Amino acid sequence: MSINSDEQSTTPAWMDEKKHREHKEGWVKGADDHIEYHDMYIEDIEFSEQLVKDMLPSIKKYDPRFKKFPLAKWDIVKHSTLRALHDTVRTRISNLQAEAEKLRKQEETRKRAAQSIKRRDVKSQKLEKNSNVSSTLTKRGRKPGTGNLGSPSSKGRSTGKNTAQFKEKPFDDNKSIQAGLNQGPDG
Repeated sequence: MSINSDEQSTTPAWMDEKKHREHKEGWVKGADDHIEYHDMYIEDIEFSEQLVKDMLPSIKKYDPRFKKFPLAKWDIVKHSTLRALHDTVRTRISNLQAEAEKLRKQEETRKRAAQSIKRRDVKSQKLEKNSNVSSTLTKRGRKPGTGNLGSPSSKGRSTGKNTAQFKEKPFDDNKSIQAGLNQGPDG
């Protein structure tokens, strides 16, 4: 039992504190500093206890209690402060990874939307080009004015030389009207 009492006497009391709210912000800043300093790609980070231990030098800047912390005493099961630090760093990394994933998806969506707009613009330009070409062509594919399209001009009108003109015959009486009807259309 003397070993256990010796271990407790060398273990700082803060390692078994239950309230960590005032220190968590510093732990998060320390974790962020470590990630930035080592230029770590957040989506490639795999969380582990070793990662938290590696972050301790950065965390010490914000929580001076870890300045003389002996790594040999690292035990997240026994010490609530170490467990809280471990959980805080794990949560921070998870949140950063979720945020990075969200941003990546937004970027992919933005790129797809830009490509869709580009395709739509190209399509509308082609339709506009085709519309301009077809508006200068008639149904037969000729340009206007290149064939006998539309009404003839006043200079080119026929004077009636080749057309038969209708002449009315006066009827003298009802018998002649009746006789005209009986004859039929050939006369």
